[in-house]
Amino acid sequence: MEADSLGSRRNARRPDLVSAERSIHRALQRTGRTYYAQFPAPLELYLITRTQCTRDAVESGVSSGLSSAHILMGLERNARGRLHSIDLPQYQKAAKRARGELSWSVPRGKDSGWAIPSRLKARWALRKGRSEDVLPRLINRLPSIDLYCHDSPWTPEHLAFEFETIRPKLRSGSRLSSPTTQG
Repeated sequence: MEADSLGSRRNARRPDLVSAERSIHRALQRTGRTYYAQFPAPLELYLITRTQCTRDAVESGVSSGLSSAHILMGLERNARGRLHSIDLPQYQKAAKRARGELSWSVPRGKDSGWAIPSRLKARWALRKGRSEDVLPRLINRLPSIDLYCHDSPWTPEHLAFEFETIRPKLRSGSRLSSPTTQG
């Protein structure tokens, strides 16, 4: 009986992944986004965060916060860690996203990370600005980086800048994640 009680208490503290997924997708749908350019496999970020027992995760590029939310769910489940995000938001020009407008543009009245469920934001630190300006100062404050998620401009020059900047803070077992490159 005591084991059942302990199991119930553990389950009560666990984040509900399905509930969080539904909340994120409802937020996206409310802004008319049935398709949304995002990190292609956000559940992988959750699993990496969980299995790495990530303490300090850094991400470059937030937009709606889909990737951020999955890292934050992993941190919440691990009951430790922090996500340090950098974003230079691109805002939609009109109430409805125009044809040809960036798919990751932030809807009017919203801000970076707008789809992240509120309960997950306690482990989140958002810094707005260009990665070239923010990233060097940020990493100087961190002892190490366990997970780095690059989801910002996908040019070889930008990737090289970010990866060279974070390299001194990577430890054995750190993970880097980037959806694609172009150029």
